[in-house]
Amino acid sequence: MAGARNVHNLIASNTLVSLGSRLRGRRCRPYNSDTKIRIRLPSHIRFYYPDVSVICRPNPQTDSFQDEAAVVVEVVSRRTRRTDEGEKKDA
Repeated sequence: MAGARNVHNLIASNTLVSLGSRLRGRRCRPYNSDTKIRIRLPSHIRFYYPDVSVICRPNPQTDSFQDEAAVVVEVVSRRTRRTDEGEKKDA
């Protein structure tokens, strides 16, 4: 989330680094919040930018999004809680 508080960024960064260390040498890779995730719903498509995601079956490098996130991490705050725990979780 652009413009997030320092504590939010620290949690997201620590999560990314930790996952990166654990996944080193494996086929799955951690991605930061600049990576867009496409969610196909029955009636439409949505795109989200999670704080951290893990991708094991990546889209082609020419795409600007990923389709199959194995793990999605959202750092929840008071400001984002409703969307993170509602709309995003449901999608």
